[in-house]
Amino acid sequence: MEENTKPLTSLAWTSGQSTCPKGHFIIAATTEGASANFLKGFNQKSALYLCYSSTPETTIEQVITEVLLLSEKSALPVGFAFIGEYVDARVTVPKKKRLCIKLSPVNSADSAVSEVKLTVKSKQLGAPYTRIGDMSGLALWCRKVPVTVQRPTPKPRNITSGIRGLSFDNGSPSQTNNNVPIPVADPKPHVRSPQSEHP
Repeated sequence: MEENTKPLTSLAWTSGQSTCPKGHFIIAATTEGASANFLKGFNQKSALYLCYSSTPETTIEQVITEVLLLSEKSALPVGFAFIGEYVDARVTVPKKKRLCIKLSPVNSADSAVSEVKLTVKSKQLGAPYTRIGDMSGLALWCRKVPVTVQRPTPKPRNITSGIRGLSFDNGSPSQTNNNVPIPVADPKPHVRSPQSEHP
């Protein structure tokens, strides 16, 4: 997995390219170059990999803020959910340890997971990586980055309209009907009455 600075929006299990969800990338190898198949050593041809997705911060609503590896008997913490499973029908995801994530609204998240790496159990990664736990002979690590999303700014108020709204002449027709033409009566010519010519 290449270094990523964008927050992750999804983490899931997959059997390979044929079952991998659209927009996701498979973590096919460890940092040492070994296979990242979580089913290796089970004497079967099936495969199980982690896959992830990340999107530009301007188009996302939720990001992954926490990743946990729980034992089979541990209760799922509030706000967390088990990761999705996009696998072949013959593949069973191990339940002895289960991965779960916490999704948070991007507008309220200070930091988010941007990278997940896999190593052999004996490998140690320094900062800024944090070890999540071990599963199927592999160690899981995550890296976080600050969430820098632009919050919407309030629209500036129109000062002119505000002053106009405070006018004391709001009741005047000339103020309220500025755009309404006022009809003007056509002047009629003065016609002298015949009686007025003879007293």
